[in-house]
Amino acid sequence: MRVIAALLLMLIGITLVASPPAGAQTQQTLTLEAAMTSAVDRHPSVVAASRAVQAAEARLVQARAGTSPQVSLTGRASVGTLGSTGTPTGGEAASSHNVALGATLPLYDGGITRERIREAELRVEQLKVLEAQMRQRIELDVRQAWLAIEQASGELAAAGKGVDQAREATRIAGVRYQAGVGTLLEVTSAQASLAQAEFSLASARFTHHLARVQVILAVGGAP
Repeated sequence: MRVIAALLLMLIGITLVASPPAGAQTQQTLTLEAAMTSAVDRHPSVVAASRAVQAAEARLVQARAGTSPQVSLTGRASVGTLGSTGTPTGGEAASSHNVALGATLPLYDGGITRERIREAELRVEQLKVLEAQMRQRIELDVRQAWLAIEQASGELAAAGKGVDQAREATRIAGVRYQAGVGTLLEVTSAQASLAQAEFSLASARFTHHLARVQVILAVGGAP
């Protein structure tokens, strides 16, 4: 989870670009492709699905082993003066070597082993399909969240400029009114426009924060 949190801080704290410009420094830039790759590789659901596939493949290997002959090789060597009964003979030391080779062949079991192998193969195929579908879904979620935060960032920037313009218009209206060349209606209208611009800015900030939460959820983190 700490790794995901670090990814999110990098993702939502930098400028979003569709692709890195040629010759530019990319240490502080995260592209959409990199975000999708990181999200898929780190998402808990994908990690769990990948482990399930590995476990199923291990069971398949075990099932296939039931159709292979089992070969065993044992050896023993001894040096001493023991007799056949295991007691010392007092004679000249002698050595002995024994080697045994055995093989076990599986007999016909009514097709049980074959069915187990087929079942294990189907399970591996099913889990691989589920993993691929999960990866595609996460990539789609990240893409949608990425586009949402890009749009929200643009709206936030536009709303900030709108507030700056409204404040300047309010200031000019106040100066004109103080100089006697403007009307109180102009001042009131400018102040109303400023209030509306500030409301739009607050709304844009909320939308931007919501988009950041969507990115967090898309990469498998917690808001």
